[in-house]
Amino acid sequence: MHYEDVYHVTTFVPPDALKGLVEAIARTVPLRYGRYEQVAWWSATGTEQFKPLPGSNPSLGAAGEVKQAPSVRLEFVIPRDVAILDRVMTLGISPRANHPWEEPAVLVEESRIVVRNPASPPRYKVRNRMTSHQAQNSRTLDPSTTGALDHDQRAGVASIFAAEQRLAGSSGCFVYSRYWHPTVAVTEELLAGLEYENAWAALTSSGMAAIDCALSILQKSGSPTNGVWMYTSELYGGTLKYFDEVLKYRRGLNVYPSPLPLLPYEGVTDDFVKDIKSKRPEVVFFEPITNPSLCVLDMDEVISAAHGVGAKVIVDNTFATPLLCSPLEYGADLVVHSVTKSLSGHGNITAGIVCGRNDGGEGAPRMRDGGTEQSTYRAAVLDHRKTIGNVLSPRDAFELAQQADTFLVRASAANANALRLAEFLHGKMNRVIYPGLVCHANHKTALKQFKRNERCFGSMIAIELAESQDLDRFMDALAEGGFECRITLGDLSTTFIPAGRVFDRFAQYDRMLRISVGIEPFGELQDVFEHALTESARR
Repeated sequence: MHYEDVYHVTTFVPPDALKGLVEAIARTVPLRYGRYEQVAWWSATGTEQFKPLPGSNPSLGAAGEVKQAPSVRLEFVIPRDVAILDRVMTLGISPRANHPWEEPAVLVEESRIVVRNPASPPRYKVRNRMTSHQAQNSRTLDPSTTGALDHDQRAGVASIFAAEQRLAGSSGCFVYSRYWHPTVAVTEELLAGLEYENAWAALTSSGMAAIDCALSILQKSGSPTNGVWMYTSELYGGTLKYFDEVLKYRRGLNVYPSPLPLLPYEGVTDDFVKDIKSKRPEVVFFEPITNPSLCVLDMDEVISAAHGVGAKVIVDNTFATPLLCSPLEYGADLVVHSVTKSLSGHGNITAGIVCGRNDGGEGAPRMRDGGTEQSTYRAAVLDHRKTIGNVLSPRDAFELAQQADTFLVRASAANANALRLAEFLHGKMNRVIYPGLVCHANHKTALKQFKRNERCFGSMIAIELAESQDLDRFMDALAEGGFECRITLGDLSTTFIPAGRVFDRFAQYDRMLRISVGIEPFGELQDVFEHALTESARR
């Protein structure tokens, strides 16, 4: 259940000043919930204001009518922020000598609210129009799983439902949350804007579900033995298993792992490009930054080579994130993310996303009904997602919409910390691998490719301790400093994993750690790692 820490403000104002005061507050602070006389709510967008419900208070008459009273009780909820509270209190909210209640004229309480509480404001009304969700503030969206037809559309319910069965969104309605949901649609727009200025996005229940959507729509009956589906040998472990067990073993595709080195070297892109030109695959799947060794592939060269042999290109941009680059700018057909990681960044939801260009439909898979208007990547992804049922839940989309607002700030802070930490650790151990260091074998490629934000090269660092340093003592010291050993990345706090113990192919690097750098003040990071270096020295 979703909670928020808030200030609950109660005051009393003359009835004729109520509307102007509420409008002034709404211009000053992002209102969450509010009411006057304890019966009327309004939303953050200013809609549905001043609609009292009858029978709840003797000062109220018929619905919509407010009787003149000596003063009106006004209650509203704002984020718990002292600066915001100070701004609100300068708008004329002050004690009054004469009011019909004996309570303080202004009462400010710290509290937590439950978004699903039945006493909360009415849920955002699902209008079921494809154009209406675009104007809604994500904080007022309905986190429930329901969707319902507008009253004026019920007469055509049979045709509308039939259209939605063919393709989610084709009727302009939201009829069922497995097909699509307004909250999911709004959150998709937010994330698409982060990825690329002219992109669409489809949220899924996990990063692996996004990969399944992107790859499955490219497969058709009779194709398994026709061509190679190429992927790099250095990918997320779940993706490697998907290619081997699902695509190869269960679906019979001819998959080929193009071998990449465990550690970065200067010619890694050239070798991958040569492999593409030699094998002439139908599909190419890769990550611009490999996990956990942090090789950097030149997307411009790889995607050009793949398209040169007629291949479709899917890029997993989870490690790099939209802060560093968008593969769509380099011509990728589809981009996938594990939103669970940096895009969410709070460790409290599991989600994935598929992105593509709105103008990128050339060579897209055709829908089975043959309609040319539906022969797009987006249509195919939405149809597959709807059919398989791996859409993100509205409640998780509701949560994600809040987190997406802070992505650029969070990711920028983590990237800045990572660069400073890599520079601090360089020379103090056997190996520090970070694309932002001049000594990294692919540093020039990183400079060329990650140009969206200067001095941002990712929040991941790989380090290898010297023989004189004990790995377990190093990890114990990090844990003492509050850093956790967790198989995750992109969270607000710094985490680490022993690469040699987690990734079988890195077993020979038994003193290597993958560090996911968080947004702590850098002084704290430096102190903890300095302590770990001291404690890890073999005695």
